[in-house]
Amino acid sequence: MLRILKTKPELSELLDIANDNLPQLIDLQSALKLYLNDLTPDSPIEVYAYPWPQPRALAYIVRNKFIRTYVSFKLTKSGTLLDVDQLLDAAPNFFDDFKEFTSYNTDFAIYKHLNERIEAKFDFTPQNLCRYVYMPIGKQQEVANMDVVLPEGYRFIQLDAERDAEFITSTWKHAAATELANTKTKIAHLPSVGVKFHDSLVAFEMLYPVGAMNHLFVVPEHRGKGLGKAVELKLCQKMIEMNIWPYKFVESSNTIATSMTIKSDLWLSTSKSDSDRATLFNFCAATRR
Repeated sequence: MLRILKTKPELSELLDIANDNLPQLIDLQSALKLYLNDLTPDSPIEVYAYPWPQPRALAYIVRNKFIRTYVSFKLTKSGTLLDVDQLLDAAPNFFDDFKEFTSYNTDFAIYKHLNERIEAKFDFTPQNLCRYVYMPIGKQQEVANMDVVLPEGYRFIQLDAERDAEFITSTWKHAAATELANTKTKIAHLPSVGVKFHDSLVAFEMLYPVGAMNHLFVVPEHRGKGLGKAVELKLCQKMIEMNIWPYKFVESSNTIATSMTIKSDLWLSTSKSDSDRATLFNFCAATRR
């Protein structure tokens, strides 16, 4: 049968299921850990699990107070697209209360299948296909023990929501009208890393409320010095210390970042190649017609 989990005691029951289905459910595992530890107070979670108690399909909703609600569909190791259909058949009103939402981190094959069910009700923005990459356990220990050093004149800082959020938001190409408030709550509650040169913030990275590494940015005139890699490693260390698996999304359209990620021995990808769309993950916005 279908089960809908909303309270923290209910959601905690999903941790073992997420742990048993890694890396497929790294994002759900991370989102649950952060929410259950009161680190994402502005992003409550609810999960639809089918069939309970051994679900093969999951739909989780992150109702962020400041930006469009995230909706993500997942399969466990034994799940198929038929299980997604059965979940939605058991919850026929699943999409009824959404005026808009973001299709978040959904395998392209699942997204395409879902789109065929709901395209008559929603208009979708162009797809943003991404590689979903994660740091395996063996590499996490290696990174945790690294001494991350910056070039002379640069120093790590703790980001400050009031001081830094406006500048950070101005550099985010996907920023919504309410993004500033979202940036502030991410900095205030979640791990982040900043780098200053003299008194100027020149590099930074944060986390999404679901635990994904978010918005690695280096000011153009300070690029080519290894700041981006240093910031990323430092943030990974913070995540590992919290027992959160480092993971991120790399836009397929960003060929430089994609190439660097593929060549790195720190990251494993769930995507075989950019031409294999079925193994890529899709982000897009949906608005009710």
